[in-house]
Amino acid sequence: MTITSSAANSSMQAYQQALDVSAQNVANVNNPKYEPQRPVFQEEQGGGASVQVQKTGESQVSLSEEAVRLSTVNRGFQATLKTVRTQDEMTGAILNMVG
Repeated sequence: MTITSSAANSSMQAYQQALDVSAQNVANVNNPKYEPQRPVFQEEQGGGASVQVQKTGESQVSLSEEAVRLSTVNRGFQATLKTVRTQDEMTGAILNMVG
């Protein structure tokens, strides 16, 4: 696995975890005992990303914050997918030149 695909893979996993956190927050919007969480992205050594889940300290879920988070995560998925597609196209071009 190349460095690019490894970084893309870890980034996709981080975005999925962030999406899971947001979904859990939205699912508990009407639960007064639920304490919202937030994903905190961290850069991994050698590329890629990971997510640490932290409590927000707030007493209720903010749907507007979750909407922004979902939009951000969606853009991250799209950017990472573009990276994977570009790498695939480049690999194909190289193989066509060699083969």
